[in-house]
Amino acid sequence: MTPNATTANELCLDAFRVDYLSVFRREANSQNEKIAAIMSELPWVWRDSYLVASSRPTSITRIQSGSFEYVYDYYSYLETTGVVAYNPQFEDRLVVAFGTSKPAARRRDDYRLRGWVGPTEKTFGARYD
Repeated sequence: MTPNATTANELCLDAFRVDYLSVFRREANSQNEKIAAIMSELPWVWRDSYLVASSRPTSITRIQSGSFEYVYDYYSYLETTGVVAYNPQFEDRLVVAFGTSKPAARRRDDYRLRGWVGPTEKTFGARYD
């Protein structure tokens, strides 16, 4: 690799560096408060880092799904609204996905899978313990 390529790669990596220590050092009265503060602040930190690193116009969109949040660069919105011209080289991007796992609120409906692969013994062979 040439020195110029290394320098360009280092500049790109610098743009994505996030100072997590400053986020995690936030004062809070309880562990739950600290987690809530971190979860509310990090999306903005990640967005700012992405904006610095991105060389194109952006349209940042946040989508909540259950206990997870997805932050997208919804670039195609800019194209469809005429803010930028269509460019087949640019696509929407997932910037970050984050959240906390939680147990399922209800039992899974296994009936929807019944018969999907056919009779089990016929498809996978007889089971011998």
